[in-house]
Amino acid sequence: MVPPCAGSVHEVSRNVVAIGTPTQTLVLPRSRLRADAARIRRGTADAVVYTPGGDGSPVLLAPTDVVLLRASLLPAMGRIVPELAERSRGTLDRDPAVVLLDIQWQINLLAGTVIALDGPAAAVDESPGALARRRRDLLRMLTVNLSSRWLGTLLPLAQLAMVSGALASAGADTSALDLQRSPGGDGDGTLALPAGALTGALALDAAGAALPEDAPRRDAVQAMRRLPDPVLASLVRGALPVLTDGRDDAERARVARLRGLLGVDRLLEAPLELLVAEPGDPSTGGLAAGLGDGGPRLRRFDTRAQRADDGTALDAALARADAVVLRGVTLLDVPGLAFTRLPLLVDLRGTDILSLMRNATRTDGPGAALADLCERADVVVVDDDRTRDILLGALAGAHRVNDAVYDSDPSLSELVAVDPAGAAVLAFCRRPVRAADRVLDAGPDGPAGADRPLGGGARAAARRLVAASHRLMAVGHGTANDEER
Repeated sequence: MVPPCAGSVHEVSRNVVAIGTPTQTLVLPRSRLRADAARIRRGTADAVVYTPGGDGSPVLLAPTDVVLLRASLLPAMGRIVPELAERSRGTLDRDPAVVLLDIQWQINLLAGTVIALDGPAAAVDESPGALARRRRDLLRMLTVNLSSRWLGTLLPLAQLAMVSGALASAGADTSALDLQRSPGGDGDGTLALPAGALTGALALDAAGAALPEDAPRRDAVQAMRRLPDPVLASLVRGALPVLTDGRDDAERARVARLRGLLGVDRLLEAPLELLVAEPGDPSTGGLAAGLGDGGPRLRRFDTRAQRADDGTALDAALARADAVVLRGVTLLDVPGLAFTRLPLLVDLRGTDILSLMRNATRTDGPGAALADLCERADVVVVDDDRTRDILLGALAGAHRVNDAVYDSDPSLSELVAVDPAGAAVLAFCRRPVRAADRVLDAGPDGPAGADRPLGGGARAAARRLVAASHRLMAVGHGTANDEER
């Protein structure tokens, strides 16, 4: 049974729950909800929302009165959506409709899929007080969920759209204080405005006042997110009318003009920035060919020269990157990478793992380089099952075999992939995803390790991996790519 959260969480079927608001009963019959929950159980989606015209396509967020989602997502949601964690509260400080939008966005940030199905329009309160509250909460949601690189462009878009849109919708005379256009009365200290004209300005002021409260939540969300924003660019573009609270064609047209002025379209069309770190001469040509036109922008970092291909130093290259691929080098060959939250793929194809453990540069002892890689890597790609067994043993020793990783993929192929042809590398480059246990790392209990017990499935997997690593001790000083098995 799923514990109630202020009356907002309802169990629909096995492993699927519906989230509404504490003040509103579910607007769809349970038979419909159960039928749609089957999509989640089949793995078609991680969440379902209902909105007029929904055709089953993925969305970042959509106005809805109910969200169906996989029950296993609730613990993570409870850490970053306060309303789901504070179960004893009878009221919400945030607009309930924005809470449901926030839940959808968080699922996307955790690499889940939200689909929109056709359903009734969400209830909307158009009173000035409700508008100001909703717009305040939309601005706060943007502040929390957007990465630093996107926040400076998209947040001003929403702020300008809400302030100017509220004035225009209320029919306010924006030239009233322009003495050239409205001469006279310059000594009058009062100005009459419809209440609705101030909803954008009041929302902006209230969102600014809430910044100290939102800062810790932003830190948690950014630490737990598994996808960089450019992966979600097409979904963000589709959600702009909701994020800017555009209620009619005039407001949407105003947003469209602002998008061009602020460079929003340029931001949303920019490709992923992928940094490929390797020693010596570049070897990204094959990777670029595999990705084709319109794929990520590849930048190479020469770990020997400690320079990117455009001459920039590592810190500048990392600041521009959305994800990193390491080839034939250790983590300490790219100093500073360990302290970023960038998705990281370690390509160990063609690498003698045991030699790497013995002879890696810039390490204090044998095995230190491999241990560092295991602790930081989101996915490791190897040539064969023998090398995979070695890596899985090392990852188990680094406590990377835990509930989150095992539940996400019991085969652990998302953590270590046997991929001599490079298909997994290409998939990561197109959609770089941080490992599932990054959610645990950012939680209040820290990473799953010696002080955090593993679940039943993960414990069994860890036992198997430890046993495998013991068997592999007999490998001695042979290479990981020997023909014998």
